[in-house]
Amino acid sequence: MKSMFDRLVPILAGALLLAGCQTAGPVPTAGHSSAGPERQTRVAILDDALRTHMTVERVDLARRKDGRLHVRAALRNRSGRDFTVQGQTVYILKDGGTDITAWQALPMTAHQIVFMETVSFGKKAEDCVVQFRFMEREKDPFVPAQKPGD
Repeated sequence: MKSMFDRLVPILAGALLLAGCQTAGPVPTAGHSSAGPERQTRVAILDDALRTHMTVERVDLARRKDGRLHVRAALRNRSGRDFTVQGQTVYILKDGGTDITAWQALPMTAHQIVFMETVSFGKKAEDCVVQFRFMEREKDPFVPAQKPGD
């Protein structure tokens, strides 16, 4: 017959595990911006298949001392597979023009969070659009490759 102690230990262990999994508050979502309460940074995920495997956890904007706009995006690989995405920032200027950064490769291992940071070219940037796509543009890396002759 099990003692009271033998029954209580698994229950307490489970309660401690559940308490450790809770977050301290609401998780920031994509579109979050620290540059101002009225500003919503836009995020564009250009590949439909990528939307199910990656999330943009948060995007922060900050004005640097030299007047340029600094963007930091946190990306989460929600899958159990490694893949590479490309990220790019399109800065929207005060006069309505745009400055576009080069695509940068962001390798992601399974369930990893990676960060992408860019800085605007000049002081005229007011807002931005951060966009992401699969590194391999021809195919979805989550669809198994077909063998020749299939």
